[in-house]
Amino acid sequence: MKKILHNISASAFFLTFIVNASAASNTIPSATPGFSVSVTGLALQPSASNLDYAVYTHPLPITTPNWTQLVIKPGYTPAVDIGLQYNFADAATQVNLDWLYLSTSNSTSFSASGANSSVAPPYYFGPLAQALLGTSAKSSVQFQVSNVGVTLGHLINLGSHIQLDPFAGVSGGYLKQDLVSTYVGTDSSASPYSITSYNVSKFTGIGPRLGVNATYFITEHFGVSARFSTSLFAGVIRTNTNFSSFGAGNHIPVYTGLANQSENRVVPEFDSKLEMSYLMPMKGAQSSLSLAVGYLFSAYMNGINQVVPITLVPGAFNGGTLAIETTGQSQSNLDLNGPYASLIWKF
Repeated sequence: MKKILHNISASAFFLTFIVNASAASNTIPSATPGFSVSVTGLALQPSASNLDYAVYTHPLPITTPNWTQLVIKPGYTPAVDIGLQYNFADAATQVNLDWLYLSTSNSTSFSASGANSSVAPPYYFGPLAQALLGTSAKSSVQFQVSNVGVTLGHLINLGSHIQLDPFAGVSGGYLKQDLVSTYVGTDSSASPYSITSYNVSKFTGIGPRLGVNATYFITEHFGVSARFSTSLFAGVIRTNTNFSSFGAGNHIPVYTGLANQSENRVVPEFDSKLEMSYLMPMKGAQSSLSLAVGYLFSAYMNGINQVVPITLVPGAFNGGTLAIETTGQSQSNLDLNGPYASLIWKF
């Protein structure tokens, strides 16, 4: 903690030094009519609360257990954001069109070590899993995010250094999570079994978008900005849950459909950015090239839905049969965060 506070203090001192040193020449660059095109490369890490795919129990017997949840941990994945902006004749009013796209895939696996341990689904661990031998689990998750927004903004200068850009408009969003988990092993009679679950959640929605971008220009070319915006998507979420299983009682795979449903849902979305940018004028009064680097935080509230088993018929899983007694609904946020770099050409 002391090291973090020290780094923050040093950064604040350095920024204050730059501001004071350039106070005489600080100014907001003049806005001009015309188009701007931006291309942003991002490295985003998705996360959700439904990524626990198994429970590792060690040691057995169950009288003295240690339970460990096994969770998929997605890494950073490349994403792209493409934007088009037009400044009207008054130069201060602008319309923006942007599209963010992300597609990820991550997987992991775990095997029980020794005869006195087991790996089982989150809905079948504990005493029920004592008869599972030589168990292992593997899981994979895919995320897909597509977000399109059209907004109208207006530049407001506060003094000679601060510029606000409030904006409003409409956004459309598409969220998909594809979660697959497989559990293999042998039962107490040494018969092999395998059970795989397939869980797909898709949301499509559209709604209003509001936000504000605030920039402090240290010089005419260099600025630091922060943005906060929110959208309210109204749409439909679709959920599919299916299983494939085989074991001692069924050597031919059996396919079980648990859920195929859709429902209306409102999904709030929040995102924020911290950014530094540098503007380089080009030949021509209205042309420039800007480079920006920053960090993005984004959250889609309850944008993922999953139908999961709550309890199974005791002993059925060990034979490779999925006999479900009760089910439940699982809601999860979809969070994104990561660094980015942008190139903006104004002409």
